[in-house]
Amino acid sequence: MWTEEGVEHWNPTSENFLWLLSWFIGTLGNADILATFIRNRDTTDACLINLIAGNILAILCLPINYLHHFYLDFGLGFPMEDAFLMSRNIATGVQLFSMVVYSALKFSNVKSSDNYEAINILPDLIPTALSTRHERGRCVTATRQTSVIWGLAVLCSLLTAFTSEASDYIYVDDVFVDDNAKLRTIFHCVTFCIIPQILIVCLCVLTALRRRDVADKTEDDGELMFWLTCAILINYVPFNTWILCSWSQGRLLTVAAVDFLTYFPLYSTACWTPPVVYFFKKAPKKQLAAV
Repeated sequence: MWTEEGVEHWNPTSENFLWLLSWFIGTLGNADILATFIRNRDTTDACLINLIAGNILAILCLPINYLHHFYLDFGLGFPMEDAFLMSRNIATGVQLFSMVVYSALKFSNVKSSDNYEAINILPDLIPTALSTRHERGRCVTATRQTSVIWGLAVLCSLLTAFTSEASDYIYVDDVFVDDNAKLRTIFHCVTFCIIPQILIVCLCVLTALRRRDVADKTEDDGELMFWLTCAILINYVPFNTWILCSWSQGRLLTVAAVDFLTYFPLYSTACWTPPVVYFFKKAPKKQLAAV
């Protein structure tokens, strides 16, 4: 509910139709993309798989929150709430850190475009034994990327949980107790959400500048990275605007505002990234198949 003081007493179940529609679209889209990636593991980036996995975890947060409100009167409310908050924070971290690692890899590939093209044609030019060794190396690299992404997401979620206290909030008037609680929340948002976005934008810009000198611009998925970056940044516009305003205007920083502006980019990213990935990842394959 919006008032002159900001958002008050909001939760994801307040707009049932909207969130159920998002859950339905997000579930179908991410499940289809994940199934496509599993069938085409040789041409799929591990970071994209982790991004879709983060989207699925974000979608699963919605029924967990519904269960929390449903069982609140039966003594299971607080455990369900803890599970929901941990899942939400981990899903947010996986979404952002997947894009950070993905952008860093694409920038590295474009920066060393000669080596990147050599790697792409390597399996056709070397013996089977060496090709198998190269495939094992790809599996090890994918495992490392997955470990880094999920490790950072879990670490950020744990740090947020350990440094946030229930006493930080006054649930009666839905505001923070003091300025220290407010600054701590802003620090969490800046460290775990704003900084990854800055890294994604910087890597995307650097990759775009380097791609101008690359002859074949379809191999490095530069367009996919660009549109994924745009989708994530658009979803985080309300969140980033709120952070900037909250530095000086405490009335915008309510508990409900924190919840709303954390839920929105999480669910909207989970719903919008599958069409972007589906279009820009499958189009080159269809063109090559036609040739």
